[in-house]
Amino acid sequence: MSPKRTQVVGGFDALRAAQRAQRGEPGQESGTGSSAPGQIAARAHHTALPTKHEIMCYECGYEFKVTGRTTSTHCPKCRKHLEITDYTIEGEWTEPLRTAGKIHVLPDAVLAEVDLIATDIILEGSAKDATLQAYRWLELGPASVFSESKLQAGGLRVVQGAEITLKKVLKIRDVEVHGVLNGKLRATGVVKVCAGALLKGDVQGARLVVEEGGGLKAKIKVVGVGDVDHGTAGS
Repeated sequence: MSPKRTQVVGGFDALRAAQRAQRGEPGQESGTGSSAPGQIAARAHHTALPTKHEIMCYECGYEFKVTGRTTSTHCPKCRKHLEITDYTIEGEWTEPLRTAGKIHVLPDAVLAEVDLIATDIILEGSAKDATLQAYRWLELGPASVFSESKLQAGGLRVVQGAEITLKKVLKIRDVEVHGVLNGKLRATGVVKVCAGALLKGDVQGARLVVEEGGGLKAKIKVVGVGDVDHGTAGS
């Protein structure tokens, strides 16, 4: 379904929206915002979400459904006011963003030392100094740059063409690999290696799924089933 509307806002407008959300004030639709000097290189397009969708509260993590086109709502569990807008970031970005929608960081984007909180985050640019918190999925692209100590996510997805190496142990719920992932994973849910993908390293999960054509070269532990060391699956 096509988005309802796309707008371009400057960093100051995004900051005001975040401040309103923190104070519990209703969201306001704005037109094209004007940026202060030095901020014109950064743009965040934001779009109202489709008429029916699942979101997760960025205050308490509760998942629920919203029907109807809207850019804000209240969490039925904690009653906090939530913004539910999708953002696409390009250029240099210096403002924090919190949304129950999705944040897409484009390949040319460079994030300063800011916090991004969303239901889903797609990272294709540089977020080395930023803190990223995705309640559902964090998706890493081929050119993504990040700090492992500043990542929090429900699930990790490595896209086709991306080669990601993790230096620290990653504790997460689900993992989905379409490219190459090398590291130590401790997953409480499903670890899925898709066709044409490769997973290497030291992996622990409640369930392991390897599609035909997927590669697995790792020390594997399926919790509650047993250990399989240095197993290889797929082609």
